[in-house]
Amino acid sequence: MDETVYLTSIEDSRIPTGLRIPTLKSGRVSYRSWYLPLSYDSLTMRQGLEFLSIVAAPQGQIPEIIRWTEGKDSRLVREFFYGGVDLKAHDCIHLLLGRGLLTKDEAFVIGFTMGSTNRLETLNKEIFAYIAGNYYPNAYQMDEEARRVFLDAAKLGHVCDCQPLDEVHFSPLLDEPIGELRRVIGIPSGVLQAYFRDIEKVRYPDDPASSRLETESFDAPCWQFSGEDPEVSLLQRARTAELELNRSDQHFQCRVSVMDDLHQQFLEAHRSHLENQHRISRQCFEEIRKVCGDDHEAVQRDLQEQPWEHYFAMAMDNLETVARKVLCLDSRSQWEQAGPGLEQRAWVHALLDRGGTPIDRAFCRGFFDGSADDKSTYAASLKLDVLSQIGLSLDGPYDQSMRRAYEDGVNLAFISDTLPLMQQDFSALSGLRLSEARKRLKLSTALLDEYRVSIEAPRAFSS
Repeated sequence: MDETVYLTSIEDSRIPTGLRIPTLKSGRVSYRSWYLPLSYDSLTMRQGLEFLSIVAAPQGQIPEIIRWTEGKDSRLVREFFYGGVDLKAHDCIHLLLGRGLLTKDEAFVIGFTMGSTNRLETLNKEIFAYIAGNYYPNAYQMDEEARRVFLDAAKLGHVCDCQPLDEVHFSPLLDEPIGELRRVIGIPSGVLQAYFRDIEKVRYPDDPASSRLETESFDAPCWQFSGEDPEVSLLQRARTAELELNRSDQHFQCRVSVMDDLHQQFLEAHRSHLENQHRISRQCFEEIRKVCGDDHEAVQRDLQEQPWEHYFAMAMDNLETVARKVLCLDSRSQWEQAGPGLEQRAWVHALLDRGGTPIDRAFCRGFFDGSADDKSTYAASLKLDVLSQIGLSLDGPYDQSMRRAYEDGVNLAFISDTLPLMQQDFSALSGLRLSEARKRLKLSTALLDEYRVSIEAPRAFSS
């Protein structure tokens, strides 16, 4: 028999009508139970904050290490982590994103806020996640699952094209409905719901932070794009895609004579940027030493192991690997040249329901690359520089809109749990309907569909 005592709006007017909140034996409400679903979008921000006040911790209880890594006034947040906000703005962002106060909720809110600045790169994210996993107090500490949510949210915040959340002044907006603020700021609720339903809830079905996310009203298909013929096979669509791609290929003259010079030029430019990031990441650990003290166990370990060197070395290896693969004359072989059957790109365009426009091409190439889950922002940026300046692609030279589409493809592929596409034998799936093939590849469509409608289409219209 459930003896839990619940509070509703009858007992506490701060609780929205329709919600009931379990209490502890003391009669107080635990932060673990607090959650405002996305559907409560007619509440004003002020009403949402009042609801949060039944459990909100006072400012003085926020640990110093968190003030240093997330606070608006922290120097290293301004220079390296980005997205720093004060506590009130942070609470408002919880309401905008429909997240509670558990570890994965916090990871999502922090990641999305940082990602919305459009300044976050791989080293920033890796160092932040390392610090949150090793130096935050237990109640705030980020485990491996929360780290993945943080990384997903950082990429989603970048993809969403919303206003940088650290620049939003919430005080004049407190009497606006939360749903209206999402619209004005540019946070598409459909994108959030698609991520919650098809990715996070599937990945972590037993974690309350993920399983309680409200998605029941979100009825977009999981394996089929809107308007798509459900009976079309992967092979039929791939054949159509190949014809479209072949008709729209651009022969961008390959600058073979300058290949070696450009190899060094690109690498040196990216290495210089990465070395600056490396310098600041080292400073982060020097600051941690001041905050936590030399006798802190993790400080002593990291002074010996120097994790910032490990992340820098990985990023450099990624750059070198991409440079070797991309800056060579046969770089089209896997993506654009036909093998024994259809071109690999034709299968990917079919699976992603894309045509032959420059944006379609860039997005599909990015998704294909990103599905490997090992593509750093530095490596992706180097590849885009090559695609912009050297004729190694039948897509033609990459302009800014194509670069952004490629980045979005990389990010959305990382967020999803799609199998690495470069490792797949698509011909073995050719007899399946598109929806069945996607299900085999764990390529869910709702997030991609919402992205196309809520983000890509408005971006194209505004330009």
